[in-house]
Amino acid sequence: MTSSNLLLGFVFIFGCLIGSYLAVVIDRYGTKRSANSGRSSCNHCHRTLTIRDLMPLFSYILLRGRCRSCHKPISWQNFVIELLAGVGAALIFWQVGFGWVTVGLVIAFWIGLVIFWIDLRDYIIPDGAVLAL
Repeated sequence: MTSSNLLLGFVFIFGCLIGSYLAVVIDRYGTKRSANSGRSSCNHCHRTLTIRDLMPLFSYILLRGRCRSCHKPISWQNFVIELLAGVGAALIFWQVGFGWVTVGLVIAFWIGLVIFWIDLRDYIIPDGAVLAL
């Protein structure tokens, strides 16, 4: 494996980690909970998720899309957002290469992903996300 492929893999994994946080931002938008307050929990049984339940992409696959304790379905939204954030970051890095322009494009892509998903769900574009662009 070449060093560029290894770096591309790291960019994908980092993108998935950021995507996990973006999924929380999207999920908590419009609620009284801040994205930075409190631990993630199951929407059904409210059990606090452990570190092994929070691994982007892998937890969803290993748990077959269900909560570890109550076995109710987990929203597929988090999986898709994590995957899109990772693939998007990797594709931008692959096309543009390493540099400050790449960092700016990836951040703009992630903000656009948040705007798209909230608009798709709530038919509203958050002012704060637009101002960030």
